[in-house]
Amino acid sequence: ITERNLQTLQIHKLRKQLKILNYSRKIVSVKNQSTPLKMNNDLPELIGKWHDCEVVITHLKKIINNKIVNTEELAELKKVNSKLLTKNTQLLNKINNEINRLAKNVELY
Repeated sequence: ITERNLQTLQIHKLRKQLKILNYSRKIVSVKNQSTPLKMNNDLPELIGKWHDCEVVITHLKKIINNKIVNTEELAELKKVNSKLLTKNTQLLNKINNEINRLAKNVELY
């Protein structure tokens, strides 16, 4: 999280690390029979939505590039792809904003 604006590959790595952290916290809390440490759920949720969007965009690109649908469907798929690309960019901005917010909180300590 030291870099303030993450790129696609960095977000994939962060997503995996957050999952490991979350699962580790659950295991530790079960072993100690205490409540798990509170974790901000906004970032993992945003990254999950962004990742879902990435997967759909990848599949749409394959369909669009291979032209395996008729012209009307192709036009609709291009519209959907365009909307998803916009949403994906918005999610990426939200992720980076959340990382910046978290980084500022860490700097305070």
